[in-house]
Amino acid sequence: MNTADQQRYAESTRKVEDVTTKYRLPGIAENILRNLHRVTERPQHGVNFRGTVIVCGAGPSLTHSLPYLAAAAGRVPIIAVNTAAPALGKAGVPIDVLVSIECLDLSKHIRAAGKVGTIVLDLMANPAQWEAAKESGARIAWILEAATHTAALAYGLGIEPHQSGGFGGSAAMELARIGGASEIILCGFDLGYPTGKAYADGSGWGGLEMKREGDRLIFTGREDRDVTHTSGGVPALPRSRPYFDVPAWGGEGTIPAVIELVYQRDWIAAWHRSVLRASGVRMVNSSIGGANVPGVDDLAPSLTIPRASGQCWHAGQPATREALDRVRQVLREEAMAAKVIAEHFTKPTPWPRQEAKAAPIQMCMALAAYEWMSLRDAAEAGTLSVSEAIAGQYRALEAAADRLEALCS
Repeated sequence: MNTADQQRYAESTRKVEDVTTKYRLPGIAENILRNLHRVTERPQHGVNFRGTVIVCGAGPSLTHSLPYLAAAAGRVPIIAVNTAAPALGKAGVPIDVLVSIECLDLSKHIRAAGKVGTIVLDLMANPAQWEAAKESGARIAWILEAATHTAALAYGLGIEPHQSGGFGGSAAMELARIGGASEIILCGFDLGYPTGKAYADGSGWGGLEMKREGDRLIFTGREDRDVTHTSGGVPALPRSRPYFDVPAWGGEGTIPAVIELVYQRDWIAAWHRSVLRASGVRMVNSSIGGANVPGVDDLAPSLTIPRASGQCWHAGQPATREALDRVRQVLREEAMAAKVIAEHFTKPTPWPRQEAKAAPIQMCMALAAYEWMSLRDAAEAGTLSVSEAIAGQYRALEAAADRLEALCS
């Protein structure tokens, strides 16, 4: 990127972080609290693999891969993100593993998935997704994303957080890796917009259209996606957005991509370079027409899927009664820490890092808000002290502590 693009990238990233911190994190925290009991009901990860695994996103190129995926069913394990699941269901392609980490209610994607073997849900996923998974009759397992707001909880529970980069596609790829796959084939991970379609036909958001107008991408259709966001307390994505040109699949030309897709592409490239290669796992990108991922071979699905083979099987057992007791103990510790910190931040005193050893879920999120937004906004405005800017957030921790204590009963 040139200097101007780097500045645009930084500004766009900051805006995404602001939305995540201000609007998504409270819902994520509430979902985690409501879903914590599932740790003792379902196994973590829950799936093992051998050989090749196909991971499906919902990009426009998925449509091209559907005939090959249908022919591979039963011969190669197929993992799909929730947005891709409806397209596979309509094409009659069974899904071995469906992965969803979304905090908004996308349960309709799970219900439209067709035949599914195992559904793996993040503890931060909307509880409606858990209910839809239960209704499906599929096996259910869980993961917990590795992030600032989950680190203390994972440590307290003694579990390994899932290194997923914050989006469903990478969570599915990491699931394939830790499950034992020796090769990962990507389908439908366009990571940009090679055509006027934003998603594959028949996918969760199929019908969302895109066109370029000057230095912006204009999105039309699928107003129900806006409703999904706003009903979950998150602003709808803008219909007019800046874009970045990224190298196209196959190495010729470029395609436009919004900041989230550029970030995902960069994350996959870094994960492939630093994790997959060290694990001895090969990855190829069969998302024909999409974006090139640096370091990953681009091969058409006609060349990769027909020769692939692999296996998957359900694994793991739910946690024991002792684990449930540990969950309750962690909740008690977090409730105590939440009250201490909430009381502290009603006073104009410095940040009590020494008191944050038992940092609760809500506190970690508030800490992220403190570091990413409140401190910056207070400094820029010059009208509020840091303590005043965040006092309201930490008073809310008292209510969170009460909910935590209630879960212990």
